[in-house]
Amino acid sequence: MFICSICSANCKSTTLLFQHLRLCHALYPHKTLRLQCGQPGCRLSFCSYSGFRKHLVNYHTNLVVTGTVENVDSIFLKDLRKTLKM
Repeated sequence: MFICSICSANCKSTTLLFQHLRLCHALYPHKTLRLQCGQPGCRLSFCSYSGFRKHLVNYHTNLVVTGTVENVDSIFLKDLRKTLKM
């Protein structure tokens, strides 16, 4: 599981973490984007999603969970519904 550094939400993949950051926290690429790694004991931050993804894959590989596209889509829609109800 990948942990959101803002709200501590658990995400099963980097893709879901990035979708969560964009939808729930409005973190979109721009000049001042700073993405903080939320994994226990890690204090690194990144200015791009690609750099953050490389870090997660290279240093937190024990957390990587593979999923099907259908699984990702269903989790994404569930998170979106929760966000819209707030």
